Amino acid sequence: MREDVPGSDLKELLSTGGVGYEPSRDGERKRITVRGRQISEATAQINTRVKDSNGDIAEAFDEA
Repeated sequence: MREDVPGSDLKELLSTGGVGYEPSRDGERKRITVRGRQISEATAQINTRVKDSNGDIAEAFDEA
């Protein structure tokens, strides 16, 4: 998922570096496939970090 890609669909970008691609020399670019910044049913995994917590973490993620 990339913050600068709107929506939740897959997009092909010509990347000069950053998330998902590190060029081996100056000026090198590569076409990569990324997903947009919105979460959808097609999103398989979300990595998160809890900064502040006043309660049980497990309760926040309980499925009802």
